[in-house]
Amino acid sequence: MRHSVLIARLALTGALATAATTAQAETVKLRYDIAVAGTRAMTMKFTGNVGRSTYRAAVTLRPAGFMSFFIKKSFDLRGEGRITPQGVRPTFFTMTVKKKKKTKTGTIGWNGSRFTWRREPPPGPVTRSEVLRALGGKGAPDPLGLLVGLAGKDPAAGCRGTRRVFDGHDVYDLRLSLRGSKTFRGAAYRGDAVLCRMVFVPVAGSMSEKKKRRALADPWVFNVWLGAVKSSATGRLMVPVSAFGRMQGRDFTAALVRATIDGRPLQAVPLTGGR
Repeated sequence: MRHSVLIARLALTGALATAATTAQAETVKLRYDIAVAGTRAMTMKFTGNVGRSTYRAAVTLRPAGFMSFFIKKSFDLRGEGRITPQGVRPTFFTMTVKKKKKTKTGTIGWNGSRFTWRREPPPGPVTRSEVLRALGGKGAPDPLGLLVGLAGKDPAAGCRGTRRVFDGHDVYDLRLSLRGSKTFRGAAYRGDAVLCRMVFVPVAGSMSEKKKRRALADPWVFNVWLGAVKSSATGRLMVPVSAFGRMQGRDFTAALVRATIDGRPLQAVPLTGGR
């Protein structure tokens, strides 16, 4: 089911923002239940570790519940990089998509200003040319690297503008905007939260032209509630605590059901004055 691919990519826009702001090493573990049209469809698990100058993150996304009879895809993502005064510098990213006996893997590497991309099986010459043209010969942040960088900012500054992203399979833009705040009450978090709206815009890659036109005509939207959580390293970090949206005529939700930082439950802090 194609919408499972979008869930994988857009779920990252929330879950992976979590491990970004730690100056000392903290291990963040999150588990989300994702439902499509009101039915539990997938489970996503995230583990991230960030030190003073490096980060590593991994995500698994698997079918769950009744929908596992229909969704036959699973996703595995890994990324790492450096954290510098100038910002996040990814060094490695890979995303593997499995469907029954078929496996597709996109791998991106950075060495200074040099950018490498490998995909198995290899893309056709037209697709490859379109991807490289969209990247302008200089690459683009992967989902993990982008969000590690965004999570280091205050939500008012980080959740705005347009970001181009490349996951080793597709190039797409994320259009970000802040949509409000509230006191959130959920299974794994209770406290202040802000709503970040993210619109997925396909640019180049594996998506067919027909599906691109549909996505552009009826944009796929992902709304993420980010909760303010105590960090022993920086005082505060932003954790995605819930999400909702609509794509291809289907509503979806994502709920944070389990979360720890260095083995401890999340502890809410005020949105202001917590950094």
